[in-house]
Amino acid sequence: MLWTGWLVLLLCWGATGGEQPAGERRSLPAEAQPDPRRQRSPPPVEPLDFGFVPAAVYDTHAYYEPGAIGFLFHVVHAFLYVVQPNPFPKDLIVKVIQQNMGGIKIEEWRKVR
Repeated sequence: MLWTGWLVLLLCWGATGGEQPAGERRSLPAEAQPDPRRQRSPPPVEPLDFGFVPAAVYDTHAYYEPGAIGFLFHVVHAFLYVVQPNPFPKDLIVKVIQQNMGGIKIEEWRKVR
């Protein structure tokens, strides 16, 4: 029974996550104001630069309409915000990919573990 309450809370996440006007935020007591560190990070505004990428024909689409399963997108975004509320570590990802252009070597992976 408790899990249904959490499910309803999770599904209503998007409806209550809007920004408050500045006047309403100031009227709240200090302990009730939202923590700026817990707010969602903005979407990336610049593309990731992976350096040299071999020339090929890439057939990709930058945006997809969620359609009938749009609420699942919101559930996934809510889950990702819970497990990773900080901004995406793009500098770390770019560095790892640039260092590992030859693929993952099992021996090196075992040394790291």
